[in-house]
Amino acid sequence: MKLLTIEEIIKNKKPAPDLLEYAGIYFLINKTKVVYIGQTVSGFAERILCHIKRKKIKFDSYSVIPILLISKNGVSFIEESNFFSPNENSIPHLEFKKRLNQLEANYIFKLMPKYNYMIPKQEKYMTKNHLKDNFKNIPWQKIREGIKKQKIIPILKYDTLYFKIFEIEKYLKHPLVKRGSNIEENNCLS
Repeated sequence: MKLLTIEEIIKNKKPAPDLLEYAGIYFLINKTKVVYIGQTVSGFAERILCHIKRKKIKFDSYSVIPILLISKNGVSFIEESNFFSPNENSIPHLEFKKRLNQLEANYIFKLMPKYNYMIPKQEKYMTKNHLKDNFKNIPWQKIREGIKKQKIIPILKYDTLYFKIFEIEKYLKHPLVKRGSNIEENNCLS
């Protein structure tokens, strides 16, 4: 899915009380800056109201990328979202969460919002500890050697270094990430 520009996100913003019952990615906005990026599988209304009640994030509007419409009849995919390939009729919950996590992480790295302190667990960016924990079969020295030889520059986000997995995989000529594994559910009150 092509990431929206900051201009497109701001253009689609809505006043904070105007809440929708969709699942997907949301952006909390203060004036013209995205200050927080989140995701929900239970509806934007619930998550955004949670942020309003907690009063930890200062925002005056929001923007959303709806992916699922939640209704009394169940859920249905939003065709325009380009979140799924055209031949996908249904998708398991974990795969849906995995894609949401990746999309949220991509936007966090692109926009660097003020109040996002963590990156959801996904397969594109990993910390040194995640690399060590998840890939014990490859010695850390070998991974470190690849990082140095390929001059892989980690991304600093919230005092944590993140590495792009595909750059390390390219050096090792070995897929580090076991696709479809290591997916964690995000807590509603992140």
